[in-house]
Amino acid sequence: LFCFISVHSFLVLDNLLKFYRQPCVMDVKIGRQTWEPAATLQRVQYELKKYPIIHKIGFRFLGMSVYRKLNNERITKDKEWGKTLYPEHFNDGILGLLYKLYFQHFIIVFSTFFHTDNVHATTVKRVEDMLIEVKAIEKWFERQQLFAFYSSSILLAYEGETSSTSIIAKKPSVHMIDFTHVYDTDKHDENYIFGLKNFIFHLENYLSDVKSDQLMMIHD
Repeated sequence: LFCFISVHSFLVLDNLLKFYRQPCVMDVKIGRQTWEPAATLQRVQYELKKYPIIHKIGFRFLGMSVYRKLNNERITKDKEWGKTLYPEHFNDGILGLLYKLYFQHFIIVFSTFFHTDNVHATTVKRVEDMLIEVKAIEKWFERQQLFAFYSSSILLAYEGETSSTSIIAKKPSVHMIDFTHVYDTDKHDENYIFGLKNFIFHLENYLSDVKSDQLMMIHD
C-alpha cells in the first residue's frame, strides 16, 4: 500500500469461515517440536510436560466445534480436552499397546468431528476432501526448503448445515494458521513433515474404518 512518502507492507486478516452458516472446525497443531529453536530450557521443559509424547506422535488436537443438525446442537472441545487424549507417562516398552489405544482415541475424535449427521456416505466424502487438502500442504512442504514452522496449526472446516445454499461453503477446506514462530532454513522442515504425515496416516485409517462400516451396513 502507498502512504504518501513510502510503500508499507501490511498483514491482512481473513475470516476463513465467512462462507459457512454452521461451520464445523478442528484445530490441529503440527510438529513434534512445539518450541522455537531460541526457546529457553524452562520453555522446553514446560512444553514437554504438557504433551509428554508429542515427539512420538507429531501432532495434537487443540480443539473442535461441530454442529449436529439432527439435534440442532453444537459441541465444543477445548485445549484441556485435547490434553486428555494423551497419557502422562510414556514407555517405549509398551509402545505397541499404547498406539492401539491412540488409534481408538483418534477414531473417536475423527468420528465426533466428521460423522455429525449419521450418514456414512457424507462422512466418507468429507474425509476424502479433507485428505486432498492436507496432502496438498504435504506436497508443498516436501518441496520447500525456505521456512521452518514451530507451534503452527492446520484448521479443518466444513459446512454443518447440509441444506446450505452456499456452493463455496459446501466444500471442506484446510488452512495453515498460526505463524508466530517461523524461521528461515535451508533444508526441509522435517519436524512439520513428520507430524503432518502421521496425521494423514491416522486420518486415512479412520477413512478405511468408515468405509468398512459402510460396506457392512450395505451387506446387512
